[in-house]
Amino acid sequence: MRGEPLVVHDDGEQRRAFLHVADAAEGLLLVMQSRSLRGRPVNLGGSEAVQIGNLAKMVIEAAKTNAPIVIKPSNAVYGERFAVTYDRVPDTSLLTTMTGWRPLRSTRQTITDCMEHMRFKRVMA
Repeated sequence: MRGEPLVVHDDGEQRRAFLHVADAAEGLLLVMQSRSLRGRPVNLGGSEAVQIGNLAKMVIEAAKTNAPIVIKPSNAVYGERFAVTYDRVPDTSLLTTMTGWRPLRSTRQTITDCMEHMRFKRVMA
């Protein structure tokens, strides 16, 4: 982030679950290795539900910036027919039951790692 406003759509109350790429890779490997999961649909995702408004605050904090958070209505961006979904948290109980997999990294850790990766890429470019 370069101090530019961080846009949050609607009221920021929408809940989402995010997953660190390392947790995703571990989960995918377990799915591929599990005979009992072959041919079955399996949800892989984070288990920590985070409100988007809080996510924006975490990103600002991790970026060490004082960029403003700007609220925009979704319909202004996506059109009048857009419907806000307030809760998108996957049910990963099948994967957990069959393999014991659970995400190990928090959303905050995921954001921190993303920021560090982005800073490293900028230095190496």
